[in-house]
Amino acid sequence: SDSEATEKAIDAKLTEFGIGASLNEIFTGLTGTSLVAITPSVPFPAISFVLPRSPVADKLIALGLSKLGTKPPAEGASILIPIPNAPVAVSLVCDKSTWLISSDAALSDQWLAGKPNNGWADSTAGKLALNKAPTDAYLIGSSDTPNVLRLVAGYAGMGLAMAKGVTPEQRQAILQGINVLAANAATGYV
Repeated sequence: SDSEATEKAIDAKLTEFGIGASLNEIFTGLTGTSLVAITPSVPFPAISFVLPRSPVADKLIALGLSKLGTKPPAEGASILIPIPNAPVAVSLVCDKSTWLISSDAALSDQWLAGKPNNGWADSTAGKLALNKAPTDAYLIGSSDTPNVLRLVAGYAGMGLAMAKGVTPEQRQAILQGINVLAANAATGYV
């Protein structure tokens, strides 16, 4: 059938790339709960991926890193992934049960210290999301909109100071508007 032919073609490409696992083995071998998180960071919000360790996940990580000319960290260690022209540093952390790929340096450091939440579960946004989530939730998210707007205000102030054609009164009105939004915004959850 067409699906079998497609699967065989994909398996051939996976072998060609040196993965050493079939498409079926990859899908059945990636087990557990994965996580994607976006956290505040400077100069850009940070993004993090958590992937449960398995023989297939370990192979995929090793293959990806080999294409970048490096090797995975040992269990209990981390490395900076050498990504050409990346505007931020990206860490890869390996512990007994998970891989963490993150542009959040604080999270990467805390992960190995055994404090991976960085306070999210105790934050206003985290408490709201966890309180509203049903017991069978497979995705939980939150947005601390007031703090995001406060962070944006700092960058907006710098940008407006350099903007040509914007009067001091306009700058002040824009910044005051952002501050009013921050004061009236609510924390959100998914």
